[in-house]
Amino acid sequence: MGKKNLSNIIGHKILFTGFVLVAFITLVSFTTEKAPKRKLIKMLQSGYTTTGTSLGPGTIRLMNDVILEHNEALMYCDSAHLTQDGSQFRAYGHIHIDQGDTLHLYGDSLRYNAINNWAKVRGKVKMVDKETVLTTRFLDYNTQTGVAKYFNKGVIVNTDNTLKSIIGIYFSKQKEFNFKDSVILYNNEYTMYTDTLRYFTDTETSLFVGPTRIYSKDEYSYCENGWYDTKNRKGELIQNALVQNKDNTITADSIFFDRLNKLGHAKNNITMTDSVNNIIIKGDLANYKNLPEEYFVTKKALLIQLDDKKDSLFVHSDTLYTRTYPRAKDTTAITTLQPKRDSLSLYQKADSSFVAVNVFDKSDTPKQKQDTTIREIKLYHGVRIYKSNIQGICDSLFYSSKDSVIQMHTKPVLWSGKSQMTAAYIQAFIVNKQLERIEFENSALIINHDSLEYYNQIRGRDMTVYIHNNELHKAYIRKDSHTLYFNKDKNEYIGVNNSTSTNVNIYFKNKDVSKITYLDNPKSVLTPIDKATNEQTRFDNFIWLKNIRPLNGKDVFRVASTDSLITSKKYRAVELFNTNKENSDKNNKKNSKNNKDTNKNNSPKGKSIGGFGGGIRRL
Repeated sequence: MGKKNLSNIIGHKILFTGFVLVAFITLVSFTTEKAPKRKLIKMLQSGYTTTGTSLGPGTIRLMNDVILEHNEALMYCDSAHLTQDGSQFRAYGHIHIDQGDTLHLYGDSLRYNAINNWAKVRGKVKMVDKETVLTTRFLDYNTQTGVAKYFNKGVIVNTDNTLKSIIGIYFSKQKEFNFKDSVILYNNEYTMYTDTLRYFTDTETSLFVGPTRIYSKDEYSYCENGWYDTKNRKGELIQNALVQNKDNTITADSIFFDRLNKLGHAKNNITMTDSVNNIIIKGDLANYKNLPEEYFVTKKALLIQLDDKKDSLFVHSDTLYTRTYPRAKDTTAITTLQPKRDSLSLYQKADSSFVAVNVFDKSDTPKQKQDTTIREIKLYHGVRIYKSNIQGICDSLFYSSKDSVIQMHTKPVLWSGKSQMTAAYIQAFIVNKQLERIEFENSALIINHDSLEYYNQIRGRDMTVYIHNNELHKAYIRKDSHTLYFNKDKNEYIGVNNSTSTNVNIYFKNKDVSKITYLDNPKSVLTPIDKATNEQTRFDNFIWLKNIRPLNGKDVFRVASTDSLITSKKYRAVELFNTNKENSDKNNKKNSKNNKDTNKNNSPKGKSIGGFGGGIRRL
């Protein structure tokens, strides 16, 4: 390569290198000019100042009434060690950080870094923000963001509320506390224990996460999520929610309450237990209010009357309403709640120094007597009832503990053993928590299933059925009594007795009709069984409703088919039962083919009882 070419190449390289160097210097200069200047700590006041190598290189010692300033926050102390570049300092004695009119921070010592704006206060630390006071021994505070952190226990007092936790973060600009680990919030009304809690000081509202227990003078609550507005006294318990007092317990997926207006509602998987009256109410939606206590339950509404012998009563309907109110004052004195002591055994992490309320302990106070209150229960639409000794259906049902009477309205039906009982209106009377008698008004009818194909039938205008040892004992038929009774001779049916009388008594034994007594003007016709016609074996209003009979406690939710019920004026005899099953149980009786033929041929004319001709509404 020639010298000329080599010279040109070297010259271009020098020129390019110089250009890059100039560009780099310019970029550095531009970046330096645009970079924001770091705010330094200002020394506003000091009694005297000293420097020396004993304090460390580049350190200034400030003494007596020292005032420093950074991020518009004034910092007071007795003495301080300030770096000469103004980036950080250490302070001792009567620490006071004043950030405007809202926040004041006090302590025994302070380390402050102007680079990250964090002030680390130690000793007897107290932070005051308007009506909120935080005390702890270790607190980190950012003068720029207004965030304060403590990590080794702290106590916050805000108006009537006091809160304690192991870890806490305070966002002063948002007026929000975040607490973690062994959180306790208490006031004159309740004490709350939870794992994680957010508390807003301006609205006095708490948001809690994790297992949360709330104790008051007469109530205990539990949930795993929720919120509470202390100022307006309303809140919501979410996830495995529970509220319990000495007489009642409510559990649900969520429970909302408004204590000022004394009302609330619960949603999904609701169970309300009345320990005084031994009643459980279930559903998926409930509204309630106090004074008087009222519940309105829908969506899978179920009432369970618990029995000491584990033979409970189950009642289901579309809608359930209960109302409880005190009896007259001159009957029985109402037992008042008398809290006796703080029940610290109810929780493991309790700290007696932070319990400000008396926690009710059910073992300390006797239960309220049952006769001090009156409970009314109303069920609407599709009522279905099951108890081992009696089952029933109707469209609506009313009950009051004032007179212990159950009223069944609109197409009521009752079953007991082998007997089915119907009327236009039914009343059941309870004495000493036991069913004593049942009254049937207008078009009363008893059908007693005597065999696979024979049914004893008794009807009259009104009827009273007496119960003994939870079984049918005697029935008294009043006015226009009429019976169809199948006579036997050595377990062989010999005829059907068609009798009329003004009044009739029927006696039951082992769930069957054992004797019939005709009291006034009896008239009777006995027809041999092989010569009896359809009209002589069935009343014109006969209908057998076995397919809609509740079979157990869970079966009350079944919507029974009404396809095979009578729906026309032309009567067809209906036997609604599982033919195959009953035939297998009674295979020594007539075969199923003969039974079907008999039912097909015996079709008396007439109309159904109690309005069943139009079908049954939602069973």
